[in-house]
Amino acid sequence: MSRLVLLLLLAPLALLAEPRPLTLQQAVQLALRQNPDLLLARVDAEKAAQGVAAARGAFATQAYAGSGLGWTDGIPQSIEGATPAIVQASARRTVYDGAALARVKEARALAEAAGHSAAAREDEAAFQVAVAWLNLDASDRQISVLEERLPRLRSIEEAIGQRVREGRALPLEESAARLDRLRTERMTEMERSRRRSLAATLASYLGLDPAEGIDPVGEAPAPADGPADAAASAARAVEQSPELDGLEAQAAAKRFAVRAEKAASKPRLDFVAQYSLLSRFNNYEEFFNRFQRHNGQAGIALRVPLFRSRDVSARIGQAEVESRKAELTLEARRSSVAAESAQAFEAVEQAETAQQIARLELDFSREKVDVALAKMEEGRAALDEVERARVEESLAWQKLYDSRYEVERTRLNLLRRTGDLAAMFR
Repeated sequence: MSRLVLLLLLAPLALLAEPRPLTLQQAVQLALRQNPDLLLARVDAEKAAQGVAAARGAFATQAYAGSGLGWTDGIPQSIEGATPAIVQASARRTVYDGAALARVKEARALAEAAGHSAAAREDEAAFQVAVAWLNLDASDRQISVLEERLPRLRSIEEAIGQRVREGRALPLEESAARLDRLRTERMTEMERSRRRSLAATLASYLGLDPAEGIDPVGEAPAPADGPADAAASAARAVEQSPELDGLEAQAAAKRFAVRAEKAASKPRLDFVAQYSLLSRFNNYEEFFNRFQRHNGQAGIALRVPLFRSRDVSARIGQAEVESRKAELTLEARRSSVAAESAQAFEAVEQAETAQQIARLELDFSREKVDVALAKMEEGRAALDEVERARVEESLAWQKLYDSRYEVERTRLNLLRRTGDLAAMFR
């Protein structure tokens, strides 16, 4: 009961907790440490690395010791393929096995592919978190603009209402002003709700409790100098893309898989050693000319397959098909990566042009505010005309914020395409 009372007392304090301030760089660095999808990719890479050790186990020395103790009546026979003995020991080490060697190389290529996949996931996680941070920051700016606009819309509504009561304006004008104010209030509430959803999404990307508040602070860092044109961007993406590196490693793994299947019909060479401690009660002295308690042998075991079965030929054919498929996938993706990077570069240029236009529109709206203020001082304009000009200025600021967000998003996307995004925030 006391614990329940304590929780009820602490609940309001949790609701009043200050949101966690995070710069964009801090958010991305946090994601690179604990983003759930990135952690899973790193676990897969670790698992693939362990697969190399497992494949190399085929060349490790295998030693066994045990006993084949048993009572013999008549000629000593074998127990599980060995003569009856008090102590038995054997060791085997593969000297040459083409199939196992190819499997080791295949496992190494798969481990390399998993490592590149984790590196690609780093850029994806960085971009995902950066865009989520920008969305949250843009939402805060949007709320600020809307909250600043509302008092002006109320002033316009009151001024028009006063003129309607004086018979100097139509009631329709007052209804239009009221509708603008109600729409803006509705937009403000919807944006606040959207802001809560964006904060929860960003927290989940960062591996934090979705209920934890996040407050974006600071500005997005300026990216380093990038490619000079779309062609250079495409070339850089093809050269540095961890995704393509991973596909190349996967294609190499498929080629080694073909080698492994073909090598199954090649000779295999093993070094073997055996030791046995024999007993007298197994009748060795009665059926053999000479009895020796301690016995050992060492040598080479050579196995040469004489015929290739149909299932081996089928597996070789399947492996060759998979290898060709991997090569085709690599080539197709290489073309796609180049095209996507070139498009990302062009998107940055278009966003920067839109931002320049938004700045000009803001300057124009500011001049309209100055003109309206001058007219009001001269008695040639009412207060609501000035407020309308300020509302237009507010809309221009919103467009500038939106264009700035688009520039930052497209730049981050270009860095993701060229494989430079995660490195920029380290």
